[in-house]
Amino acid sequence: MKKIILILFTCFAFFSSALAQDCKNFIYMTSGKVVKYSSTNPKGKLMTKMVYSVKAKSGNKATVSSQVFDDKGKEVSAADAEMICDGNSLKIDMRNFMPSANASQFKGMTAKADASYLNYPTKMQTGQDLPDGNFNMQMYNDSQKMADIGFKIINRKVEGTESVTTPAGTYDCFKISYSAEIKTTTFGISIPINMKITEWYSAKLGLYVKSEASNKNGKLMSTTTLDSIN
Repeated sequence: MKKIILILFTCFAFFSSALAQDCKNFIYMTSGKVVKYSSTNPKGKLMTKMVYSVKAKSGNKATVSSQVFDDKGKEVSAADAEMICDGNSLKIDMRNFMPSANASQFKGMTAKADASYLNYPTKMQTGQDLPDGNFNMQMYNDSQKMADIGFKIINRKVEGTESVTTPAGTYDCFKISYSAEIKTTTFGISIPINMKITEWYSAKLGLYVKSEASNKNGKLMSTTTLDSIN
């Protein structure tokens, strides 16, 4: 179950702008852009690679496709998500985070969920509280529901600013922390998972360049870093 949750969070391509006033400055609001990430365990071993491609843009909306690959290069998940920028905030379609095929127990199943958005203000400052997010989905095998999965992202806060170096370059970032509560219910049995997430966002790029996921006791579980932007 922990592996499922870790892979799920590597899909969390939260796209945030800190200072940009014009939506056209966002990487994910530019048609044709491709962004790549790698996620590793605490020992530095590759877990997954993620590729996000901007397929289309119309007005203040963009469609971004996501692909997740395992450490052998095999695709384990693919989905499309909608991004909305209204000038005051960037809204991320949380359906992009669905683990439709992230683990063997979900392989071949269909995920169903209503649209739900995670909101990032285009103006941020140290000490600012950010809006929470919640999301629910159901996993089906043909017409039979196999599992309910609920997400809650709470206590989001801008902790400060830091410079972060990644394979894609060095960026001035806002450091954002939050708690994630995930509950998977299968055949009436619920399994709750609590995690703490820290992310570093580039105001210039309008996306995160690094994130860390830890368990409820603060032990590091995975690190995701920006590899390239093309």
